[in-house]
This record gives sequence, C-alpha cells and structure tokens, in this order.
Amino acid sequence: MSYLFLKEEMTFFSQRKSGLLTEVKKTTKRTDIRRIELVIDSFSFDIASAIQTIKYLKSLHISYNLWIRSKAGSLATVLALGAEQVYISPYGSLAAIDPTFYMHGFPLVVHNGQPWHLNPYEFQPWVKFVNKIFENSSQAVKEFIEHLQIQAFSLESREKAKKHLAFLRQELLLITNPTYKACEQLPDYFLKELGSFDSCAYFTDLKKVGLSINLITKEQSSELRKLEKKSNQL
Repeated sequence: MSYLFLKEEMTFFSQRKSGLLTEVKKTTKRTDIRRIELVIDSFSFDIASAIQTIKYLKSLHISYNLWIRSKAGSLATVLALGAEQVYISPYGSLAAIDPTFYMHGFPLVVHNGQPWHLNPYEFQPWVKFVNKIFENSSQAVKEFIEHLQIQAFSLESREKAKKHLAFLRQELLLITNPTYKACEQLPDYFLKELGSFDSCAYFTDLKKVGLSINLITKEQSSELRKLEKKSNQL
C-alpha cells in the first residue's frame, strides 16, 4: 500500500493554498499505484485543491482511503466525500463547507463598513418573506422595501452567491463516491445542515449521515505513527 502523510499547520486566520495536489502528484509518479492511503493532519479550508486532487486521481483511475487524526478543515471534508473509506480518530472531525467562510469562494460585499460573504441559505428565506409582504403593500411601502433590499445586499451579489452555491454543490456531487446511498444528500449536510465554518462533525455524526467511516483502532494508530516516522526519514 502507498501511504501519503499530509501535515499542514493552519488556523482560521492563517489559511493558505494547500500542498495536497503537489504531494499527490509526487506519490503517483509510480505507475503501479492503484490506491493511496491518504493520512491528513490539516486544518486547511482549501476546497479547490481537494476537488482538483480528486479529479486528478479519478483521471488516473486511482482510488484512496482517507485517515483523519485531528480536527480537520473543509479540505478533508471534500476528500471524505470522494473516498472509498474514511477512518477517523475519536478526536478527529470534519468541518462544514460554510458559504460565509472566505476560502469557499462566495461573493464578498461590504455593508456598513463590514465585509460579508453572502450565504444563500440565509438570505433566500428572508427574500421569500419580504416578497410575500411586498404583494399586499402600498406603493410607498413597496418603494421603502426596495430601498432596503438594495441597501442590504444588491440583487447582483445575491445572484452571484446563488450561482456559486449551485456550481459548488454540482462539483461536490461529481466527486462524491457514487456507491453512497445518500450521495445526493451528503454535500447538503456539509453545505447547509452542519452549520457555520467553525462547526465540527465527529464520528457519530458522520456515521448517521451515511458516510462510510470507521474509528481508527489503537493498532492502526500505532502503525500510522511508525509509517509516518519512516516516511519522514526518507
């Protein structure tokens, strides 16, 4: 088996482009590799790198298992969707793919001097509510509501956010392991149901939503440490 250990120290405020794809390309130089054991210790939210990596591996007909040993960012979340099997420690977790976190590519607007990344899951119910009131309002109230709508977030920005959400959801569906019974619902769990970018899903949560996941045993954890030490010495 071919093991790849990716360790990247990041925080919410010190994000950078992940080196995942570069490391995977190095590993796959060997033409006999058919599966990779991908061991992640990374708090990266670089979902673009994760999507590119999965597409690259698919083009080579190489599958992978994912090992999560710590609190991981949404890079690992995306990788989990495409993995054959996910292994996670009792302390490991996956992050939400929240539209309001800048690494996820949603449009940025500035309102009252504050930057906002628009989340369609938040503003669409509000727009629906406003439109309902709008139908039975006087002309003066309609003009006032239109003014508020423009002052809050422009129609153009909202449309960009909705298009990006639709695009991202489609990208996640394309890379999600098709063997999952709930493959169409899994991306929605991480995009919407899990919550904001600082929310975490642990083993029990992930098992409930249908992810193919197992806890890392003590023996497996010990073996991973030995393999990682050996890998670092090369």
